Amino acid sequence: MVQEPDTVPRALELLLVSRNLERVADLATNIAEEAIFVTEARVIKHHAEDVIDRPIGEPGAPSGRPASR
Repeated sequence: MVQEPDTVPRALELLLVSRNLERVADLATNIAEEAIFVTEARVIKHHAEDVIDRPIGEPGAPSGRPASR
């Protein structure tokens, strides 16, 4: 930054773009998790290995809708 101060604004813009793209990806993941829950009654949030692919009501599966964020 000291050697090439004219590159700082462009680098900052790229940093902000990458941060916002990560946020969009997180939101898309949340939407997909909700869609799977609504359509298939499977909880895949938090990548919990013990509840993946277990319909609600099966032993070891959650008993209802996951808690709100």
